[in-house]
Amino acid sequence: MKFRTVGLRSAVVAASWDRAHGKCKLSSHVDLYYPNGLDHVDGYRSIFLAISPWVKHEHVSHVHTSLASIFKTVDLILGIPPLNQYDAAATDLREMFTGTPDFTPYTFAPITFAQASPMWRALTQGIDFSRPDDGEALLQRAILESEGLPREEAR
Repeated sequence: MKFRTVGLRSAVVAASWDRAHGKCKLSSHVDLYYPNGLDHVDGYRSIFLAISPWVKHEHVSHVHTSLASIFKTVDLILGIPPLNQYDAAATDLREMFTGTPDFTPYTFAPITFAQASPMWRALTQGIDFSRPDDGEALLQRAILESEGLPREEAR
């Protein structure tokens, strides 16, 4: 994808990953569903990505937000009242944006992954990674063992 078009000079692409509850919300009309509901880490976490020249560059927000924060921000931008009490009470996303846009062209940089250690390959060779959470107990055991956990407590 190339995001060097003029149309994105005044737009924001928003992606909210609600994997914890089994759904990835890419936009108002695109949902990707995953079975099994709550995940194995924390059932109440989610990731939000905002892509725009108006978003602070390399910014990681530490402000508590929720899915309703997206709706509240849109409500504020459009000047419409909140849709419900959750939108009204939510924190908006204004601290993620800047008044000075950065129109520097985006250049895709491929991700390079570290090679798996022989120990990790041995511990995970029987796990089927083609389906989410299929070998969760085996994966959890592999993670713990590869990290030397649980560690003996010093007495």
